Amino acid sequence: MNLPKFIFGMLLVAFAVVIWSAFSGYTPGDVVIRFVLCVVGLQIGYFAYVVVLVGRRGDELQSRHRRKAGSEVAPLDGHNIPNH
Repeated sequence: MNLPKFIFGMLLVAFAVVIWSAFSGYTPGDVVIRFVLCVVGLQIGYFAYVVVLVGRRGDELQSRHRRKAGSEVAPLDGHNIPNH
């Protein structure tokens, strides 16, 4: 998910919470508190999601590197190149 989609979704959900809270009879102060808690909760959730994705990507890159390193015969350092 890219940043513009996240911001749009976050604001959409946050304003839904504001509208729901306002129609439920909460005071304006309670509505603001619920809005802030909603936005902070969404930010924490998005951060955790990104951390998990980065962790998976790191594991994938490490396993790919291990497979690649195991398939190499010898490094090309000039000493093992046959003369033609």
